[in-house]
Amino acid sequence: MIKEDPLKNLEVQVKNGGTLISHRAVFTPDSTSLLVVTGNKILIYNIATSRCTGTIEPPSAEDICNIAIDPSEEDTVLVCTVKGLLYYYRISTGELKLRRHLNLAPKNWTATVILSVDNIVYPNPTNFFILATVEGYPLPSLYSVSETMESPYFLERLCVDIVRNSHSLAFGVGGKFLAAIQEKGLYVRDCVRKVVKKHLYGDRKLTSVAVHPYDWVCATGDDTGRIILWVNSLEQNSPAKTVFHWHTLPVGDLSFSVDGSQIHSGGGECTLVKWDISHVENKRTIPRLGLPIRHVTVSSKSSLTAVSQADNSIKIIDSHNKVIGNIQNITQCYIPEDEKDTVASDSTYGGSRVYQAGLVEDPIRHALVMNGKPGQLQCFSFAEDKHLYDLDITNQNYITSERNKAIPFSDVNHISFSKNGRWLITSESRFEEGSFTETRLKFWKFDSVKQKFSLNTSIDWPHENGVVSLKIQPIGDEDGTLIAATSGGDRRFKTWGIVHDTSIHSKSEWWNCENVGTYRNLAAGPLRFSADGSLLAVSFFRVLTLWTTENHEFKGALSHQRLDEPLRMIEFGNKTCSHLVVCSAHSYLAVWDVIAFSLLWAVPLQVDSLAVDQFSENVAVFSSKNHAYIFRASDPEPIAVYNYVSKSKVLSSVFVSSICTKNTEMESTLLFINSSQELCSFLPKDFQKNDKSASIKYSSNSPIPVTPFAQIVADKTVSHVPKLEKGLQATSGGVGLVGAQIVQAVIESSPHTMPSISFYCEQLLNATTAKINPGERFQEMEKLVLDSHLSNKVKALKFDVDQPENMDVDDTKPSEVVDVLPDLSIIADENISWIHNIVFS
Repeated sequence: MIKEDPLKNLEVQVKNGGTLISHRAVFTPDSTSLLVVTGNKILIYNIATSRCTGTIEPPSAEDICNIAIDPSEEDTVLVCTVKGLLYYYRISTGELKLRRHLNLAPKNWTATVILSVDNIVYPNPTNFFILATVEGYPLPSLYSVSETMESPYFLERLCVDIVRNSHSLAFGVGGKFLAAIQEKGLYVRDCVRKVVKKHLYGDRKLTSVAVHPYDWVCATGDDTGRIILWVNSLEQNSPAKTVFHWHTLPVGDLSFSVDGSQIHSGGGECTLVKWDISHVENKRTIPRLGLPIRHVTVSSKSSLTAVSQADNSIKIIDSHNKVIGNIQNITQCYIPEDEKDTVASDSTYGGSRVYQAGLVEDPIRHALVMNGKPGQLQCFSFAEDKHLYDLDITNQNYITSERNKAIPFSDVNHISFSKNGRWLITSESRFEEGSFTETRLKFWKFDSVKQKFSLNTSIDWPHENGVVSLKIQPIGDEDGTLIAATSGGDRRFKTWGIVHDTSIHSKSEWWNCENVGTYRNLAAGPLRFSADGSLLAVSFFRVLTLWTTENHEFKGALSHQRLDEPLRMIEFGNKTCSHLVVCSAHSYLAVWDVIAFSLLWAVPLQVDSLAVDQFSENVAVFSSKNHAYIFRASDPEPIAVYNYVSKSKVLSSVFVSSICTKNTEMESTLLFINSSQELCSFLPKDFQKNDKSASIKYSSNSPIPVTPFAQIVADKTVSHVPKLEKGLQATSGGVGLVGAQIVQAVIESSPHTMPSISFYCEQLLNATTAKINPGERFQEMEKLVLDSHLSNKVKALKFDVDQPENMDVDDTKPSEVVDVLPDLSIIADENISWIHNIVFS
């Protein structure tokens, strides 16, 4: 029987990633958890630990447009999808309570068809509001949704041309006051009296709106950084306005405190500002939070503020303006809104500013290394689904943009690890006004004692017009002959080697350029080393050149007259296919034999990403249509084909050490990341079922907060000891009952919020110690002293019997024993408080 190839029985699973900042985060009413929307599911994070404790995933695969807490039942969250499906979930258990559907195109409706729902606000279950994209209108329209006798939901259009963002709609005063921002002004509505007012705002564009929780007051932010407080906007045609101005960039989001005394604002300055609405001059700023602020959410108790930032993180800030928690997924690459997602040095080869350095595995930690915050690399554990650390490469502070102009920053373009992970090579550049203004090549050495990389060599301007490709020799560096290679926009490639210097003081080593090569003055492209490191392949436009690494000798050039497009990606095969080179251009995929110097095969295919497995002969390519092909370089017939593996473009892919611990047939796992910044993997279909650590299970029998103490307690306890009868339990004096409550308090409390352990020790000792009255205590002490006295008497008699034979003993008189009883009242009155001080000091 022929065994089926395990590569044919895989499926694409999202390991991590995705945006946490597409929507404003929502606090639970008790402010212990945070609900975060990502794609078509809701992640529940514990505030104290910043860990995901549960997931709510509606049965529909549609994306969620927004969520809201049900005001009539605080343990219920309303989930609305872009197609108008409404789900009511119980937060504590994840139970689906109710499912409804908005009829976006009812019968006999003369209005245009609603294409999708963009946002929802939920003042009460019988009357709420949605923003929807309507056929024939470029901007969303505002609809009122109410229940009637004729149909479950009745939609009434209120106004059009609402600004398309998640901050353009707000309500307050118990759901009676509604405010929305349009392109040219402000729309306010009294939902009870059905009174509507529209106010023009001039040339400035409104970016966000917030409504006071109790008063008929609203606040708006504009693109010049001003915050306007509108008073009596429903009663007057020209309402009173108060201007708050600190931001220089557009206001990203606004939020009132629960009591309405403060306004929280954030934007591109990476600073959270707290305004006192009664005094314009009174404000508090929390600067240097990292990257631009996208959303601001205030908890129901006003003690916590959740700030969503552009690097895909959510910071929790307390009332003392201290960051007490950070919810971090895979760090998203930040690109200013005024800049395009392209890289000048790599535009010819399909480069992208999103994860432009690609996915690389750290050989030491067996984790993914990729772009993170500007100028930094992030290390992400694909086995544990956890962000490990950030490595600052450029060592430069992030500078916020100016108004109508983005300030360019240096970022990492390429990274490469040595085989044993001892060396890391990076290239960084800064591109400004059509040319490179800064380029560096850095060599980092791993310190096994400090367990981190330290900078060894930094080279300014290794190439003119930037570095196009970078790779290090895939061999060990025990003999000190390790080399690296780079190609640049100056039509040259360079090899770099380690220089060792031994002096009487110390031994040192650094990297230096060893050789410079070019070919017919053609533009240099990607380069790669062979599996044994003896051969270097460098592409020059459409020509693939081969060079020896030992003496930098030119071995030959490979090209075909019909393959006239510049090479964008090249990779050597592995094991039995190590003599083959897989090349990709814009419209074809070809394989060259470097021994026979001939073209093995070529197929028409537009490739977005190419990866070679270091543990087998397998090669994976992702086409422009998001199809995945797994094959061997020696055979153009694919082993497995997977269609439409991603909704967005695949940016980079890599084979890593297998994360399928129970499947020994697969030594590696294929991972890829797309433009939606989702990290996906090809795993066996039964991987989630067999591996309990693959996903977080939502427990319906336990509360949402999960602490390290609670995780060691069994969900179910089985005992064969018979229970005591009720009569015996009643006569126990309550011993141990309070102790159980203390243990439960330790389990449910977060470690960093627990008091000193002596606080629990005293209570636990008192609870587990039987309480007796003073009379019984005196009797026990009397008995203890008498027993001790009798024991000493017995020892004395025994000593008399065991006397040596040579001692002189008077046999004429028997020995007399005098019993002297001590005064027990003195012992009973003795102060023993020193015992308490020793135990609890």
